[in-house]
Order: sequence, then C-alpha cells, then structure tokens
Amino acid sequence: MNRPFSRPVAMLALWVLCSPFVEAQTHYGAEARDLRQALRRLPTTRVRTADRRSAGRSVNQPTVAGIRVRQHIVAGRRHAARSASDAARTSYLAALRELAAARVHAQVAPLATKSLAASFTALREVRDFYAPASVIELDPYAMAVTHQSPVLKGDREVGLSSHAAIVRYAAFASGQLATACGHEPLAADALHGLGQVYAARATREQIPDSLMSQFAKVFFSAALRVNPKHPRSGNELGVVLARSGAWEQALVVFRQSAVNAPHAATWHNLAVVHQLRGEREMAVLAQGEVSRVSQIAVAGVAPRHLSWLDANDPGHVMIHGRP
Repeated sequence: MNRPFSRPVAMLALWVLCSPFVEAQTHYGAEARDLRQALRRLPTTRVRTADRRSAGRSVNQPTVAGIRVRQHIVAGRRHAARSASDAARTSYLAALRELAAARVHAQVAPLATKSLAASFTALREVRDFYAPASVIELDPYAMAVTHQSPVLKGDREVGLSSHAAIVRYAAFASGQLATACGHEPLAADALHGLGQVYAARATREQIPDSLMSQFAKVFFSAALRVNPKHPRSGNELGVVLARSGAWEQALVVFRQSAVNAPHAATWHNLAVVHQLRGEREMAVLAQGEVSRVSQIAVAGVAPRHLSWLDANDPGHVMIHGRP
C-alpha cells in the first residue's frame, strides 16, 4: 500500500506549481507601481477628467490625454525652433483638438469640440474681409451671407466697416477658443505657440495690421483668457498691438501683464509705449522697474522667447534679449 505524500513534500510541490504565477503578479505589480510614480512626476501633463458629479474636486493625476497634449506642444516648440512654422502650427492644433476631445469625453465641456471648430471657421471666414486697397470696400453683411459664423447674422449696423467686422470675428474666435479650452494650463501653452507662429509670419510680412497679425492677437488673447497669468502671452500680445499702432490697447495689456507676470521685457516695452506717447515720467518709472526686476530675477526662471520693442523703431522686435 502506497503511503501518501508527507506534508513537506506536498508544500514543496505546491510552491513549485504556483511560483510562476506569484512572480508574474509581483512583476506586473511592480510595473504598475513604477508607472504610477512616473506619472506623479509629470504634473504639467494634467488634463481635468472630473465629471459633472465631481466638477468641484481638483484632479491632480495626469491622464493619457494630458501626456499626448504635452507631446504635441513639445513637438510644436521643436518645429518652431527650426523655423518650421507649418509643422509647428500642425502640432499646436493637434494639441488643442486632443484637449477638446478629452474635455468632451470627461463630460466637463460637452461642446468643447464644437466651440473649437467654430473658432477655426471664424478665422477662415475672416479672410474674406481682407481685400486689396485698390478694391472698393464691400458691405460686410453681404460678404457674411455665406458664412457659418453667427457674428453678423443679427441686426444690421449702418456704416459697419470691414475693419469693425474683422474685430468682431476675432473676438468671437477668441471667445470660442477659450470656451473650448476652459482653464487648462496646457491649452494656454498651445494657444501661445500658435500666436508665436503667426506673430513671426506677421514680422516677416512687415505689414502693420495684416491677417497674420490679427491671427496672432486672437491666439494670444485666447491664451490670456485661459490663463490670465501666462508668463509670455501678455507681453507678446502687447508687442503685436504696439506694432500695429494700437498704443492704447498695448498700454493696457502691458500694464496687466506687468501685474500678473512681471518680467524685464514687459516693463521695457511698457516704457517704450509711454515714451512714444510722450509720457516721459511714466517711461522713466517703467524703465526703473526693468532694472529692479532684472536684479531680483533668479537665473533660469525668466521665460524665453520674450519680445523687446526698439524705442527708436517700434516696428523692430528683438527676441531672447534686449535690443
């Protein structure tokens, strides 16, 4: 009669049979733990995923959509550094589309993608109002009959100029962009990147208030709506306004930017605008702030890609440093 296995032998056999499964579970558990730790080290990749039931709760955990958005923005910056403006524009637009889709999927903003599409439609249709100077100015309402944007679909305003129509379309596009993006920090970075792309094109054209300049205003202003304390958009919007001759608007933007994101470039540009307006005392005070901010600035903290106006030639702009 065969004797049954002793308890030690049975336990040894059970361990041999189950050890692969235990090791596999431990391995995958370690991988998941490492992934969670890696995601915690990427706070800038967060895209809100709160639904309607938890809309008031802060979500600090990065998401896959947030990582993709950040990848698009990084790619856009690389393309912009190589002066590949078309590729940079494509990457920044992909970031906005990814972010809007994530907000719709999370039920945070069900109309985010539609708002984004409406802004792009308005920017495409505003081109119709930019006609050569030799062409007789047409009625903006007649030109907007075939447009999808509801900007000029209401009551008619007598004597509305093409420039006024452009301003209205730009304001509508900026508002729709802000609605689509909410208050996502990454969205402000993508919008700022698009503003830089069009501002660079406007600089190359050397036309004071061109279509590219208008597009730059739209994206910079939208970035400020999303994040009023964005470290670069306020300064860049003020520069675009100053180059187009809108001194009063540039003054307001520079002042607000100096409060929300004070940098030496912003104070310098504010001093230039005051000087061009004949306000010498205000220019001296603003220039004094340039020295103060430069002294207290910590090395490596000041943002790059800031534009500095030339006091002798406001149309001339220097990047990365003082003129």
